Amino acid sequence: MRKLTIFLSAVLVIACNKDKSASSLHGTWVEKTMRLDTLDFGDNAFLFSDHKIFYLRSNPYWDMYRYNIDGDTIRLNSMNSSYGGLFPYSFKINSTVSFTIGKFYNRAGLPATLEFVKIN
Repeated sequence: MRKLTIFLSAVLVIACNKDKSASSLHGTWVEKTMRLDTLDFGDNAFLFSDHKIFYLRSNPYWDMYRYNIDGDTIRLNSMNSSYGGLFPYSFKINSTVSFTIGKFYNRAGLPATLEFVKIN
């Protein structure tokens, strides 16, 4: 019983230890150039994992991505992908209401680096 208590305490501490940059992304963000695509970040991490998820919503496209932030790099991949790894993209939080990210999805007319602004 004592070992189980210690194990569960360790799991709880790890689960509560959030990445500050990831928690500051909580909310809905719109792509600034065309204003057609949104990213929705929430407090939804996979249990026993460092990966978190966000949703890309774009008419008529919708996808869910796993991600992990490491400094100026975000590693991500679609949940629909058959590849289990994460691909690296540039990432920078500019302010509490803006961040830039390397273009990770296809939409004609978007620049190589995307800027998203917070809408809620």
